[in-house]
Amino acid sequence: MLQDDTIISCGTDGFIKWWSLAEIDAAEADEILEIAIQPLKEVQILTEQGDHCHILNVVRGNGIWLINDVKGRLWKVSSDDFSAKILFEYHSGEITDLAMSDAYNMAVTCGEDGMVKVWDYTRAEAYYSHKFAGKANCIDIMRRSEQNKGRVIAVGFETGIVRILELSDSNIELAMCIKAHDGPVDYVKYAPDQMTLVTASRNGEIFFFDINGHLDLGKQTPICLLHLSDCGRINDLKWDSHSTHILVATESGFVHEIERPDSAKLDTSDSYLIEDYPMRTWKIKMMEF
Repeated sequence: MLQDDTIISCGTDGFIKWWSLAEIDAAEADEILEIAIQPLKEVQILTEQGDHCHILNVVRGNGIWLINDVKGRLWKVSSDDFSAKILFEYHSGEITDLAMSDAYNMAVTCGEDGMVKVWDYTRAEAYYSHKFAGKANCIDIMRRSEQNKGRVIAVGFETGIVRILELSDSNIELAMCIKAHDGPVDYVKYAPDQMTLVTASRNGEIFFFDINGHLDLGKQTPICLLHLSDCGRINDLKWDSHSTHILVATESGFVHEIERPDSAKLDTSDSYLIEDYPMRTWKIKMMEF
């Protein structure tokens, strides 16, 4: 930025530096094209914990600067003493999914930056957030019971990992980590009765887990793995209201109705993968117009 007789530069190291335009203009190179010039002044924008701002964009106003951070933060900086305050903290990049609580004025979002963020949507404020490794693709909140208090969520990641998280009053705590699929997890869905969790990967795999949201929040027992061959990518997945079936819509135009597996009737001693699992299938055809 040009200001009077100085050039102001801002970087991802959090520094704002002022340079003399006259000194730059008068600089002469001999045999090399790089000339060292000292800045007239420099300021680094930091959090109280010492994390520096990754400056992406700056808007200067009357007495304040607004700085957009690569990490998804919006800073307010005084143009007098350059004291800085974070106004908002968003996701840095795409928000990939959002889940709404049935118990509180709360929404939980996840993003390609691996961030899981808990929001109070009536106040437009973020409660807290936690950053995990890898891109987070999907999220779901377990329906409220006296045991789980509506504070248990599942998050599926690009790495094939599903993380079960519990929300405290001030933090997101990791309760369990499951390597559910080899490919990216695109859907995680709790059954309405809180007794089953289903996950779906991009290559057409569907994994059922036996859980208990009423008595034992630590229960996460694999039931079986199904594979929808030649279906293309799974575009949507929903439980029915009785928690007995799921509907799966695929990229190839097929819709599959799959009954919740009964672990007592399945032999998974060698593998959780069940071949030729019975299901109802429709081919959806749209009118040309």
